[in-house]
Amino acid sequence: MGEACGSLILENELLHLQISEQRDSILSQRVEILKIAGFSDDEIRLVVWSQIGVPLAELGRHQDAKLIESAEVTPGEPKSPDTP
Repeated sequence: MGEACGSLILENELLHLQISEQRDSILSQRVEILKIAGFSDDEIRLVVWSQIGVPLAELGRHQDAKLIESAEVTPGEPKSPDTP
């Protein structure tokens, strides 16, 4: 059961990574389309901010309210919830 759970966790992490890469690709495509359509850099910044900055600002608000105490991003394989 432990090995199957570890496999599911890795599969879940892979899916999250693929989704993140797709979001990044879509945002890059949107920026290119906006440039081709003649939008200014300031207008493009507003679009990017709405997609990236607003969610980050919400996280910051939760951190300020002490709902989030810390966060860490580490490369490599995800740890199992059972791993200390």
